[in-house]
Amino acid sequence: MKKIALAYCIDNLEIAEAIAHGLKHTSYSLEHFYCKRSSQELPLAEQLQSFNGPILLLISDNFLKSISCMNTGLNLLQNRSAHILPVVIDGYARDEQTNEIVAVSTRFERIGDIIPYINYWQNQYLDLRSQKKRFDQEEDYDKDALNDHLRILRQVSSEASEFLRILRNTPHLSAETLAANHFEALFDFLEDQDEWNALQAKVPDLNVDLSFKIQPETAPALSPEPVGQEDVEDVEDVEDVEDVEDVKDVEDVEDVEDVEDVEDVEDVKDVKDVEDVEDVEDVEDVKDVEDVEDVEDVEEENDLPKWNMR
Repeated sequence: MKKIALAYCIDNLEIAEAIAHGLKHTSYSLEHFYCKRSSQELPLAEQLQSFNGPILLLISDNFLKSISCMNTGLNLLQNRSAHILPVVIDGYARDEQTNEIVAVSTRFERIGDIIPYINYWQNQYLDLRSQKKRFDQEEDYDKDALNDHLRILRQVSSEASEFLRILRNTPHLSAETLAANHFEALFDFLEDQDEWNALQAKVPDLNVDLSFKIQPETAPALSPEPVGQEDVEDVEDVEDVEDVEDVKDVEDVEDVEDVEDVEDVEDVKDVKDVEDVEDVEDVEDVKDVEDVEDVEDVEEENDLPKWNMR
């Protein structure tokens, strides 16, 4: 039997199951590979190492903020890109004002879409590093586990922008395009016209709904929101991001009202209160974000994610 790997963040299980249900009338067997929220889980990329065949990779906002999904994900894209078909689906998050679960569009085409993910992982790393300094004064915590988690966060933080750059340059589909016309785009990727014809004959009225429809009372728990990302009002008209090798060594850039025609961006440690960034033509390959000494706007210890003590 022909096999396809269906890889996704466990938060998006409902959409994965809808895809599997839509393909049940084909001769393909779907093997599910999913990542959870914990760094203690086997990374999704490592789970897929033993699979030889095409991979349907569901990319969501939840996926891009899951350490288990992103850990060594760059290697997966670099080494298996010819066999991977990314499908961009909605994620979900909790609305801070209504406390309801809402759909979150997953976008990575422009720098304004990419920067929040880079900032997310940078802040995750910096927050934990800050906590480690406090825990080093204590004895009752799992030092090895914390150091291992910190190492993984640093790696994910340094690879996030390159992961998104490669993902953006890899042919990918929207959820709607995947499901349209009896999964025509999927069978084009698989180069299996006969299977597509057979599915149309078996289920002529096939209709697969991959839209967001998780209800608040049934939604799984969400990962914490990032700390320290605020006051950015508008980022627009950015066409491309490339060739920024390192972002570091500037203490603070704030209250910038308008930044136009930027050709290169480097040596920035902390950027806040930016009202408008536009007309940036080309900034790509952000390799590493590190050595930031100060994370602002975290006023209380309670604002930081807690590390589990023994």
